[in-house]
Amino acid sequence: MINLTSSDYSDLKSKEKLLSSKIKIVNEKEYTFASCNTENNFIFKITKPAGLILDLEKINTETLQVTNGTKSSKIALRLNNLDNLGCKIEFKKVQSDNLQLNLKLIDSQLPEIISYLVYYKYKFGKSKITDLLEKIKSQNPLGFDISKGHPFYEYKIKKFLTESALGMTPEKVWTGKYDATGGIIVVKDNSDLVCYHIYNKNEFEDYLINHTKFEQAATSEDEINPGFSTNTSKTKPYKYSWIYEENGELFLKLNLQIRFIK
Repeated sequence: MINLTSSDYSDLKSKEKLLSSKIKIVNEKEYTFASCNTENNFIFKITKPAGLILDLEKINTETLQVTNGTKSSKIALRLNNLDNLGCKIEFKKVQSDNLQLNLKLIDSQLPEIISYLVYYKYKFGKSKITDLLEKIKSQNPLGFDISKGHPFYEYKIKKFLTESALGMTPEKVWTGKYDATGGIIVVKDNSDLVCYHIYNKNEFEDYLINHTKFEQAATSEDEINPGFSTNTSKTKPYKYSWIYEENGELFLKLNLQIRFIK
């Protein structure tokens, strides 16, 4: 890792030409891992106990408004309500088939691992990647043999963050070819520059996992008609967070958005 000032940038670019390598620049203020959109929604299937009748309009409406001063969110309220009713919530798929395949290319179990992190983020209100990793390690939902101390979850999430930082997006087929062949420059919030050479991959991965968090995008839910998206939202229509029915089955979408910690 090399700490740089802004004045070093032009010199670094000229050296890049000499080395015939590509250097990618990532701005902490603006960069979003896996570029957030509706394709980043993770779809969960809700299985209710036999005999339970769920009034979707009622549960979506009653959980829409959160009391001021609380740390809860409407999504957390909905997830907790489903738990209290004895419903089972299971990951079904990523909304984008291409993103799901990209994740599986990185690691076959990555969609499931990220689904748990997304679920924990909304249910427990945690946002830092490191905190969510502690949660998933303690729960070990995929049943890994961690008796010897193998960091299954951390290792796989590091790979995901690295691939996302170096070129993987939900929209395009990921082949593993990085945007940067020489290194990466991280433009920090205070405008300082941190440069990681491609050979300092371990340091770069550690930086990513310790300086990233989950964020919540606007749900685009219609407050007048809960359980449906609004057509007048000024933000991107991510269309998630409410319980809905499709072909006689119940589902809920949770959105994936990861950014640098400011």
